[in-house]
Amino acid sequence: MIYELFPSVVESFNLIQEEKEFDKLILSTREKLSDVEWIKNCYNHTSKNFNILNHIDFEPYKIIFENRVNKYLSETLDYDYDEVILLQSWVNLTNNGESHHSHDHKNSLVSGVFFLDGDMNSGDLILNKPYLSSFSPNKRNTDESMIRHWDQFYIKPVTGNLWLFPSYLTHLVSPYTSSSVSRVSIAFNAIINRFGGPGLTQLKIDYPIT
Repeated sequence: MIYELFPSVVESFNLIQEEKEFDKLILSTREKLSDVEWIKNCYNHTSKNFNILNHIDFEPYKIIFENRVNKYLSETLDYDYDEVILLQSWVNLTNNGESHHSHDHKNSLVSGVFFLDGDMNSGDLILNKPYLSSFSPNKRNTDESMIRHWDQFYIKPVTGNLWLFPSYLTHLVSPYTSSSVSRVSIAFNAIINRFGGPGLTQLKIDYPIT
């Protein structure tokens, strides 16, 4: 008897298909990126504002992201909770030759990445197996029937796609090899409030890097 225990569930949403006139929202947001104040963040750049979804230019995304996190937690994972709390949110900017190192987001339950702009060569989001050790063989496989055995999962930065995954998964961005368009993403971390439990929003949150 084989038991496949404790899976790390990752879910994606094509918001252009699921949300009315969402493509127009994306175009409008791109036009306002010049107003974002950027700071250097290891090998790429991030917004100085770490609560970007509270900014008037990005507020329309907040309720949409919260709805998808609720769907992920309640329907996909069957969690029982009171409400979703978005802890931090920020914008990432990656240009030609830039990348981002492997990291995770402690003190968070769910992490999300939404692709606002980019192309197929502007750097994959790579999710790593959570219990991979230095003694594990390299099993990068493209056979989806064997996906449960993969050591890494490569996500192309397709505009309009939102990806949700457990915050304990280490992830990175592969080197940007395109010169035609910048890779822009909105990232956030979320927790849940378990029926009026302790104020988890007071926890110290890792420096946002995605």
